[in-house]
Amino acid sequence: PVRRAIAYMNGKSGSVISRWQIAEAAGVNEDYLTRIFHREIGISPWEYLCLYRVHAAKVLLSSTALPIRDIAAETGFQDPAYFSRVFRKIAGMSPGDFRKLHE
Repeated sequence: PVRRAIAYMNGKSGSVISRWQIAEAAGVNEDYLTRIFHREIGISPWEYLCLYRVHAAKVLLSSTALPIRDIAAETGFQDPAYFSRVFRKIAGMSPGDFRKLHE
């Protein structure tokens, strides 16, 4: 189920997806997926998805001139402010600062 969940999240990372959709794709319920994902990977499925999306955003920030709000949308974040908060938490800096550092 963990591999199926990861494959689903990687394939749909640019889309808005919910926890129940991830669990359904893995063929288990949400609570069970969270438990086994944490046991096997060390983080929750949602944390994995955020890490994956932030990695994709870093690639776009350092290789394109797309506006940050467009990068947020392209990496599956509906709200640019939420994207910035998640990015800052994971990367330790804002998306704008990351872009400046990698120009």
